[in-house]
Amino acid sequence: PVTEKGYWQIEMGDFFIGGLSTGVCEGGCAAIVDSGTSLLAGPTPVVAEINHAIGAEGVLSVECKEVVSQYGELIWDLLVSG
Repeated sequence: PVTEKGYWQIEMGDFFIGGLSTGVCEGGCAAIVDSGTSLLAGPTPVVAEINHAIGAEGVLSVECKEVVSQYGELIWDLLVSG
């Protein structure tokens, strides 16, 4: 069931990759389901562990205000151009 109104937040159990437990969220944790993106967000150590388990490299963490100050005009132009 949805546990937080406003977005699709659910309670998640253990996280499995290739049928093996990662130990991530073993005791349960909140997760947000968004089928429109490939975003994986969470505490850096957890995201790094998941990335490692699936063979991905690198973790990018950026403050939203930095993105807006650097790319705000471009984002706006892309949004209004349709």
